[in-house]
Amino acid sequence: NNNNNNNNNNAQVLLGIFFASKDICQMTFAPLAGLLTARTSSHLSLLLSLLGLALATLLFADATTFRGLLFARGAQGAASAAVLCGGMSLIAETHEGRLRGRAMGAAQTGLALGLLCGPLIGGLSFERLGRVRTFRLAAAILGANALGMVGLMGLGSGEGEAEMVSLQHTKESGLDGRKGAVTTTTTTATNAKERSVRSLLENTKALLANRDILAVSLATLTIHAAVRVIKPISQVVLDEEFGVTMVNRSFIISIATVAYFLTTPIAGYWCDANYGTDDETS
Repeated sequence: NNNNNNNNNNAQVLLGIFFASKDICQMTFAPLAGLLTARTSSHLSLLLSLLGLALATLLFADATTFRGLLFARGAQGAASAAVLCGGMSLIAETHEGRLRGRAMGAAQTGLALGLLCGPLIGGLSFERLGRVRTFRLAAAILGANALGMVGLMGLGSGEGEAEMVSLQHTKESGLDGRKGAVTTTTTTATNAKERSVRSLLENTKALLANRDILAVSLATLTIHAAVRVIKPISQVVLDEEFGVTMVNRSFIISIATVAYFLTTPIAGYWCDANYGTDDETS
């Protein structure tokens, strides 16, 4: 009996470590993902994160030890950090201040829909296809998503191609004009890069000194900590004390996701109504 109790305690500790590994890696790599997004683009950050998630999911499929599963979970957290940074950055770039709350609410609603459908589909797939095929199917979906994003990025590059044609026409207008254009472009790019680095450092310091940002970060930390404590415990309780199957556990977990799905758009509209401002006046 003592041995069984010790084994159960060890299993619960390992389960907690497994769930926490994703959040630890996500927290660790979030600043790096922010730097990647700031230095490149939100599109590239999202694309790389999708490919990273696909590779992490393949690691889940082929993992045969707890260390392998733990490494795959950590890789999943690191890649998801880029998803959050790239996604929020893309919304900020494409929506003016008075509409960003609604845009983020719509994006989070899509996230909630994925969280709602994922456990249900995953539980059914696990029971019918097994672990390996289920994770490989998820990796294939992520790969298809990445290809779709590349296609959308290509469709949206028409303006960039027009600018390149115009630049080429300017270069071909004469030897002196070409040299002057190249020199000007190189100087402008260098200055822009230096300004970008200085701006990034200044913005980072300003964010760390902003009391509102710190308050939001603390509130987010508290809420997510409470949720992360409940999640692994609920899995153990539902399995060991109630004998609930994986599919039924997925249904139970989805109840919280349904509430999240319904309230997120409302929160977005409320934020716009109370705090949304035009970029010129913000």
